[in-house]
Amino acid sequence: MNALARLAALDHAAAWLATADDAAVRQVGQAIRAWLDGGAAEPLERMLAVTGRGGVSARRALALADRDAMLRQAHRRVSRFSVLESSAAARLMAVEFERYQTGRWPRERREKEPPAVEPATTWWRILRANLLFPKAKRLAQILAEVEIQYPV
Repeated sequence: MNALARLAALDHAAAWLATADDAAVRQVGQAIRAWLDGGAAEPLERMLAVTGRGGVSARRALALADRDAMLRQAHRRVSRFSVLESSAAARLMAVEFERYQTGRWPRERREKEPPAVEPATTWWRILRANLLFPKAKRLAQILAEVEIQYPV
């Protein structure tokens, strides 16, 4: 696909996004269309707020948000974690993650599917996505569902 075809496809996608029910999706579509029309006062990345100084890429921010959601879910689903306050659960989860990473992960890393039992499922997915496990203090914030905006 040449550059002109890619731009045409982007325009088509932006037109579709601009008619979405979700306001945030509409705004993205409108920003892309404005950029394509040459009426944008700033670069597309800035209009979409997906770049910044010293931050992580948009893809990385999404991956970290997914990791955080997996950790919250493991916290809720694994009874030995769910009965603890977020800081105590974070410490226990960090210990168990380290144990999994050094013990089972080397044997399971090439498997196509994660282990069937939590928290090994979550640990496998985090490691498979090449994501770092958060430090205990940060993990306690994640588990307490404190909203964190990853700088992008």
